[in-house]
Amino acid sequence: MTPVKPGDYVFSKESLVKVRSGLGLSQAKMGERLGVPKNTVSRWETGETAPDAHSLAAIYSLAQKKGIVANFFAPTKPKTPVRNAALVYWDSEYTREDWNGETKRTELDKFIRHEVRKRVPKAERQLFKVFTSTSREVVSDQLEKLNWRVWEREGWSDTDWSEEIYDQALSDAGHSPANSVVFLVTQDTDHVDLIEDLRERDVRVYLFAPSSVSQELVAAVGKRRWIKLDLGPAIPGLPYPLSLR
Repeated sequence: MTPVKPGDYVFSKESLVKVRSGLGLSQAKMGERLGVPKNTVSRWETGETAPDAHSLAAIYSLAQKKGIVANFFAPTKPKTPVRNAALVYWDSEYTREDWNGETKRTELDKFIRHEVRKRVPKAERQLFKVFTSTSREVVSDQLEKLNWRVWEREGWSDTDWSEEIYDQALSDAGHSPANSVVFLVTQDTDHVDLIEDLRERDVRVYLFAPSSVSQELVAAVGKRRWIKLDLGPAIPGLPYPLSLR
């Protein structure tokens, strides 16, 4: 008996059942014809083990004599990666209208986390990063209390975070791209290149942005992965109102 091991191809237990049924044999009779115990045939058919080369040749011979066509090997099915890393990047320069008041920032934080949990329910790794200005110290302090990692720079109007977010997102997702989901909170079309580069690496990307966002940015992620920030107060499943306009 040969243990079943993963590879490009695997023995098809269904093919053995097909041959045995076509021959009209029980597992015991099939074992007798092949010179192996009945429980060996049973283990082959459950996939616990696979026939060795000698037994497989004998099965093939029996099938040929009866005109039974069976494919004894099938390609292994690739495992779908589990998306278990949620990486959130909030570019505050392009969401300034949503920052007016502590209550709205708290609601926005809750909304983002709610939507992230919906899309990455098995998240074992989570990063929530916000990029802002040192002139908005109150905002930074509040978001730190809400467990955001805050990056700050001098000034507000001259701050452009696109390159920094680009580098950090590629680095953070690069550990395991097929397992990563990136969420961008932005309206900046400079992030289109980042979205395209992440998707080329098999990273799933979502966009948090209001209806007024450029369609170029929406097209980069796809409309199904665009999460609107101006959904209004009635959001199913949320125990609080959300009014970000």
